[in-house]
Amino acid sequence: MRLKRRLNYLEPTWGYRTVLWPVVQVKEVWEAAYKTLLWLLWANLIGQSLHGSLRVGLFFLGFCGFSVVVYGLQDYESQIFIAFLAVWGLDAGVSRWRYFQGAEAAWVYLEAGDLGKSDPGQGTLETTKVHQALSPVPGDGASNWGDRPLYYCLETYQNRLIQGKFTAAQIATITVTYNEARGGPFQTHLGWVWRVSLTLRDQTDWLLGEETDLTVALRQAHQLAAQFFWVPIRIAASEGTGPYACTHPLAQIMQRYRDHPPDTVRLRPTTLGYHLCNRWTWSSVGRFCRDLFQQSGFLLFVVLMTEVMELFGELLYGSARIYGNDAAMGVLLVQTVQTLGLSPRWHDWAEVAIAMGLLLINGWHLSQNKHLLLDRHRVAFYLNRRLVAQLPTPDIHTLLVVHAPQPLVLIVARHRAMVKDRPTGAIAITGFQTLEDCRAAWVAIHDSLQKLQQNVQM
Repeated sequence: MRLKRRLNYLEPTWGYRTVLWPVVQVKEVWEAAYKTLLWLLWANLIGQSLHGSLRVGLFFLGFCGFSVVVYGLQDYESQIFIAFLAVWGLDAGVSRWRYFQGAEAAWVYLEAGDLGKSDPGQGTLETTKVHQALSPVPGDGASNWGDRPLYYCLETYQNRLIQGKFTAAQIATITVTYNEARGGPFQTHLGWVWRVSLTLRDQTDWLLGEETDLTVALRQAHQLAAQFFWVPIRIAASEGTGPYACTHPLAQIMQRYRDHPPDTVRLRPTTLGYHLCNRWTWSSVGRFCRDLFQQSGFLLFVVLMTEVMELFGELLYGSARIYGNDAAMGVLLVQTVQTLGLSPRWHDWAEVAIAMGLLLINGWHLSQNKHLLLDRHRVAFYLNRRLVAQLPTPDIHTLLVVHAPQPLVLIVARHRAMVKDRPTGAIAITGFQTLEDCRAAWVAIHDSLQKLQQNVQM
């Protein structure tokens, strides 16, 4: 028998990638400038010395050259901006659709055979080989599986192959990993997914599944675990309690968060249980602004820096033409200062409005208040006043902190519950600004659940 699963996969066609290549390079130049400017500002805020930095000097020279180019293209500024925004947005939408709903998928195969049979490692898997079921025969010992090879093949719709061969005895764990999906020529953020893979004892991973819902990913992992004699299931980069944790937190660390919790995490007792929510402080507002501009400030940066570069490029171009004429240089400086006080053109306002609109939309998503209500019967997670997920309190058996790629708290139950006609067996609380906030929330939830579950048992 053969295990066969569909994977989300996005592989840009050669022509599509080639046509957009010049636009992608322009975007990468702007992003490099944006990240460098953010680095310079952050270094100044934390008091880092920048004197004699070669990076600063190269950045200034690049800024001068780029400013002259922008000044030469100022008559086409609005057309270039609209075209760039349209191409970028269209690519993001098409890539997201192709990745999650499109027919261009990859297929992963895993099949078991005998060592005496031929090795299909040099081509597609041989269907004429005598296949063995991945599920063990009742009564068989695990040692029998240790000698049988497992053939792995991941095949894309363009017939690209990734193949491997290993035995069941080499499998150490089944790993569920939280990943960011990116795709398209611009490598646009497409979403967050949970990937299920077999991790061997040499730390190599073989991808077998990918889901947007952690509940479905864990169900796939349990099905695989049953086929491989219940090798442990681990959620990557996690710490906490329960069967999925990679590590368990030290008692001293947990006590430190109990004694000195951060101001951004607040746990309050209620008549039925506890209420956990995030709390805004001056430091969290500063981190929110930093994260917002890192994630969504790029377009606004392009619009504002284009205006600055036009003026600076005009100054450089005019200075080169009248070099050595002090009187003309003074007139040029006066004209440049007067230009700064002129009213922006209508398309300048339109560009700023579009960039600010996108920034405010993402800011609203980042600033939503998170609420976790815990009582003897259920644990419910809300964003503002919208119910996202809920689980029965007595059924919860795993509570984790996931470090990367972004900090989050996972609450996992033994069975699935229905929320808005959709089954769910896990709650993922994201949006923590720091790992410290995430760990503090984990400790507060852990202690609250222990008290509530003890009351249920009494």
